[in-house]
Amino acid sequence: MEIDNELGRAKLELEAAQRDYQTLQRLEEKQAATKQEAIEANRKVQQLQAEMQALERKRAVLVAPADRVVAEAKLHEALAALEQAQARLERSLLRAPMQGSVYDLPARTGAYLKPGRHRAQVGDIKKLRVKVYVDEPELGRVAPGMAVTITWDAMPGHPWTGIVDTMPTQIVALGTRQIGEVICAIRNPDLLLLPGTNINAEIVSQVVENGVTIPKEALRQDKGQTGVYLLRGESVEWRPSNWAPRA
Repeated sequence: MEIDNELGRAKLELEAAQRDYQTLQRLEEKQAATKQEAIEANRKVQQLQAEMQALERKRAVLVAPADRVVAEAKLHEALAALEQAQARLERSLLRAPMQGSVYDLPARTGAYLKPGRHRAQVGDIKKLRVKVYVDEPELGRVAPGMAVTITWDAMPGHPWTGIVDTMPTQIVALGTRQIGEVICAIRNPDLLLLPGTNINAEIVSQVVENGVTIPKEALRQDKGQTGVYLLRGESVEWRPSNWAPRA
């Protein structure tokens, strides 16, 4: 017990001496203390370190053989318990078969996980494949490689861009609509667009300079042609979609 007290005292004195030495070093660099003062402070640190080493050796000699056996037995027991804990921890680790980001984690701390059940979803979300529902009449205007812009209502003013990647192989019903599922490749470098969200998509099929836009509802079918009815004074004039003014 007495040696432990002496060791505690020596430790405190050593910490104080080390702080003094470090302070004198800084002051010497600023020419606010002499080199001799720093040397004396370092010598005191070394003396206290030697004193602590001597006390440690003295305490080791005073340990009885029986105490050493008991201490070694406890150490082996602790090491065995540590090895078992590390093995349990290793078995509890879940490793994904691929690199990527965890974007869905239904498991929570303390929850019981049954074997074979879903744990998390991991993937490379820097490049997303987005499913866009296109009405059947509009599918003829869509082709692979066309530019696509994606927006998300949760982050207004933040667009994501990409291209049409895969065209649908069949038409399916979606409520009262007949649609094709167009797959688009979208760049997501900031990882802000999350899988499973509902988005708005705009596919650029053609660019017309200085074109006049009209509501889709204004288009009509007449004798197999697509066009609009144009109001001229008090009469209505049919104007097909491929009409162009004469030079």
